[in-house]
Amino acid sequence: MAKVLDRIQETNSMLPSHPVLGKASWAICKMDVAPNIVNVVPERCDAEVDTRIIPNFTPEMVIDEQRKLVTALEQQNHEFKAEVSFSERDAETWTGYKFKLRPVISSFYVQPDHWLVDVATGSISEVLGRRMKQRIWGFTTESYCFSERGIPTIGFGPGEERFTHSEKEVVSVEDLIIATKGYAMLAAAICGLES
Repeated sequence: MAKVLDRIQETNSMLPSHPVLGKASWAICKMDVAPNIVNVVPERCDAEVDTRIIPNFTPEMVIDEQRKLVTALEQQNHEFKAEVSFSERDAETWTGYKFKLRPVISSFYVQPDHWLVDVATGSISEVLGRRMKQRIWGFTTESYCFSERGIPTIGFGPGEERFTHSEKEVVSVEDLIIATKGYAMLAAAICGLES
């Protein structure tokens, strides 16, 4: 497994980039061994690789690249065997519909001159009382569900990005009120209502 870890780290620097969203990356974020006993050499190791997906590096391309990586290692050592696949889990909706869930979150990007960006910038700037600064988030959200279906998707929300998904994440009441007004103003603008 050490060779797999080394190869993943080596190939990380060779992954593709997007002109705006930056570089794709991957890292092993979870490993399990069997048997999981301190004084026994494991016969099996399962690793989960978290990959930052960008528009020109699809989940299928990620799997293909990782399969090439393990195939090369298998050719070097015939005792080494590996499988590469998406981790899946069973899921069920409130209606009882059952399906396999693949934890794949695609990136999304809307051009700065898109009508939605213009409307959002104007509406939210009005609420803030100053020109809103447009920028790219360094993370993704569940908004990919809309983007994957061709629905233009942007992000706007309260709080500080540097604390997102950390133990320091907090949102002030003032930021929450401003964001709520921003959402309302944006919805009204999209629907063509007077503010």
